[in-house]
Amino acid sequence: MSNHIPVLQPKMQRRRLLLFLLLVMGVAFVMHAGITAQRSYKTETGNLYRSSKTASELLAHSLSGLIYTFQLDAAKHLLDEAVKRRQFVSGEIVDPDGISLVKSLSGIPAEGELFTIRKIVKTKSGETVGTLTLVVSCATIEAQIRNKFIEETAFGALQMLLILFIVYLGTSKLVTALGQANARMADLATRDSLTGVFNRRGIQDEIVRLASSSKPPKLGLIHLDLDKFKAVNDTLGHAVGDKVLEETARRLKANVRVHDSLARIGGDEFLVVCTIDKSNFDVGRVASRLITALNQPMPEEISRLDVGASAGVIEFELGHPEDFEQALVSADLALYEAKNNGRGCSKTYRDELKSTYLDTENTILAIKKGIANGEFEPWFQPQTNMQTGLLEGVEVLVRWNDPDKGVRSPADFLQIADEAGLLNLIDQQIFDQALPILAKLHENGLHGLTMSFNLTAKRLAEPGLVEQLRRSTLNAGLLSSDIALEIIETVIFDARSSQAIETINALAMAGFRIELDDFGTGRSSIANLIKFPVSKLKIDRQFVAGIDDDADKEKITGAIVRLAEDLGIATLAEGVETEDEFSTVQTMGCGSVQGYFVAKPMREEELESWCMDRASQFADRLVDFSSRLRAAGKSDRRSA
Repeated sequence: MSNHIPVLQPKMQRRRLLLFLLLVMGVAFVMHAGITAQRSYKTETGNLYRSSKTASELLAHSLSGLIYTFQLDAAKHLLDEAVKRRQFVSGEIVDPDGISLVKSLSGIPAEGELFTIRKIVKTKSGETVGTLTLVVSCATIEAQIRNKFIEETAFGALQMLLILFIVYLGTSKLVTALGQANARMADLATRDSLTGVFNRRGIQDEIVRLASSSKPPKLGLIHLDLDKFKAVNDTLGHAVGDKVLEETARRLKANVRVHDSLARIGGDEFLVVCTIDKSNFDVGRVASRLITALNQPMPEEISRLDVGASAGVIEFELGHPEDFEQALVSADLALYEAKNNGRGCSKTYRDELKSTYLDTENTILAIKKGIANGEFEPWFQPQTNMQTGLLEGVEVLVRWNDPDKGVRSPADFLQIADEAGLLNLIDQQIFDQALPILAKLHENGLHGLTMSFNLTAKRLAEPGLVEQLRRSTLNAGLLSSDIALEIIETVIFDARSSQAIETINALAMAGFRIELDDFGTGRSSIANLIKFPVSKLKIDRQFVAGIDDDADKEKITGAIVRLAEDLGIATLAEGVETEDEFSTVQTMGCGSVQGYFVAKPMREEELESWCMDRASQFADRLVDFSSRLRAAGKSDRRSA
């Protein structure tokens, strides 16, 4: 499997970052030195001027006392010491008459610009002794400032070098860590964190790499989807689901070539990209091998449920990365066909699949429009008691009153609506439209008449279903017991999630009748009949059709009727179309019947008329028919 992952080079990035940081630090150092020099010069100049002024004031104060006591030699010594300390160039005290009282030694040579400080020397009583004149050299001050600046900048440079060294060490480690993190992030960005194979971005990058090569290869694309993965998540939890995905990836890796690419692009969707480097390479054979591997039972420590997979296959020339996206769409169409053909198989893309896909998409758009416009309407098929011929209930069926194609049967749209997630909306619309019709039939004297609705597995999982149905029933002025909810046998068998079980039980607790539809076609156990509050079994039409001429069907149906009777559950035979089928099922003791022999599905306006007019005629017909059966039985006994 290709492990090519485009990552940044950490060493090159480290060098570039270090050079950049050193350059920034150098510029910062120069700027710091300049700013420090200006600040130091200004500060020190002010400090020295203030120091010279302060020194002159202190010197004048001392000299006042010495001159007042006529200690002129001591005063000269004091001036000489100030000059020796390079505080001043020279100093002199002149009395008010202009006579020099004290004059310092010649002092240091005067260099550069000079400035003079003058202070009045007074006695303690405030009498003026004379004027102190001190000469200060600017060069001396500048030399002191320069020495101060050199000391400060040398210390600052040492600090900066130390900082640069620390920054270098820290930056080196930081760049190394960043390089490692960058490589890790690049890997995470292109790899699936659970299985370790490419994710969608990773496989796209791989396709870009292949497309940019000097001679782009011909590729085979296999789009795989697990068939029963949702059941694993729903019944065993997501932790087990993750283990199933990891095992799936492991099996796929073991069955593809090392230079082929494997990716997980969705929850339970995987892609295999094969390079077709030989004329006899068969992508379809690879897909079959992968499906065989995935259809093997899961290890017990991973999951007690098996999943299996379906696949869509396509071969295509890779000229540009866009070719891959188009191939993925085509492979998805082939996968859709594989799932519609029983799952657990692979299908290769054909051009006609696109037209089928477009037809499906157009149908979905039309269904959405039909829901918005109220084009779906309830039709009704009567259910009668087999012994009395009286009407017991009606099953609600759905028809699509398509403005373009007329009335369309469920076979035209139910599966597409279910796969598009629209069936629940249609079911609720039909439920809300049919309930007022039942209330009207009750008002017309048909008390006790029930109305049954089909309830799918997806509808059972709908949040708030019980309350929604109960509220709609009450709003129509009906009781929950007036409504029967038909659940197919496979739904009860697969209802291993606590939510489905709770919903079925909650519906029964709310007063709704629970009927088991298509009984005998699934894998339901007798235990389920006891576990769930089933009030009626509807025997599937495949056991009823031709039952008068098939001993095996007669045995199976008879056994179902006797079992239901022992459990106190009512029975109804579906799909009764002939008089012979009716008589055979009747003699077995089946409670009620539904089928073309009784009546075909009809609209609302036909139903009321049928209920009021034809029901009595049909009852007379049943009574007559029963009389003929009894007469035939007496004749048979006389013959015997």
